[in-house]
Amino acid sequence: MTYMLILFALPISIADMKEHKIPNIYLLLMLWALTPILVLFGLGDLYQLCIFLSVITLLHVLGMGMGDFKLLSIIGLALNATGRDQLQLFIFSILLCASLHLLLYALFKRSLPDRIALAPSIFVGLSLYLATR
Repeated sequence: MTYMLILFALPISIADMKEHKIPNIYLLLMLWALTPILVLFGLGDLYQLCIFLSVITLLHVLGMGMGDFKLLSIIGLALNATGRDQLQLFIFSILLCASLHLLLYALFKRSLPDRIALAPSIFVGLSLYLATR
């Protein structure tokens, strides 16, 4: 699973940084690549999955883009299916990386952006989360 996520990290991050959009074709290919994991292991702990989906829905209501929502949903399904618990730590690591990204942007450009590309923060946060497991 980790290799599949790494395979998609670079093109999704580049597309998000360039156009502030994640193309659906990347998300569809990522979902197809992770489908065998979902078929073999199921959805995992449904309580944990509901909490995770509630948190990312709240983030979407607060302004996160739909592409980032779909990306987090796919990654969350795969992580939950493989038995990784503490998805709250995953969300925390993403928010920490996004905050650091925003801080560095503000320091170098001397202004706050209207929006940031969240996909690089998602993949860096994912690698931090997986490194602790």
